[in-house]
Amino acid sequence: MRRHTAGFTLVEILIALTIASLILAAMSSTFHALVTVQNSASASSSDDRVARTVMDRFTRELVSACRWTDTPAVLSMGADQSKGMVIWTLAYGAPRKIEYYWEDEKLWRRETDPTRIDPSEPARLSGVTQLGLRYHDGKTWADEWQSKGAPAGVAVELRMGSILYGSIVTL
Repeated sequence: MRRHTAGFTLVEILIALTIASLILAAMSSTFHALVTVQNSASASSSDDRVARTVMDRFTRELVSACRWTDTPAVLSMGADQSKGMVIWTLAYGAPRKIEYYWEDEKLWRRETDPTRIDPSEPARLSGVTQLGLRYHDGKTWADEWQSKGAPAGVAVELRMGSILYGSIVTL
């Protein structure tokens, strides 16, 4: 009697399938980890980009702050109102009134161009969870600016999630 030797036994096929399954499971978990890391880095990069844009714009507007004889360059709202800042700036050519303020736990920016009849709608600056402003009178730092003149400097602290961004602007 002749024995047929071509092909694989059931045991050999089961062993090969088990090894292939283990290899695919390892590759799948590695791929999942890579996708998770990439999504996390992308979200962090997006927050960094927004924070840099807000800080750059804020700094440019503060450095270009202007003042008329009856208007202080920087107005800080009192403690009973939402925390914010109002400035007149020449950062965009013609003078514009810029307001940054907190409302509903969000940072808002409103720009008023005196050459337009209707002020712009406020824009929500997404991702910002905290804005801190401190003012320097040349000697000490204060949380509010009540003087008629411009402060010697403004410290801006912007929080995006758990990351704190900061800048000090001298005027």
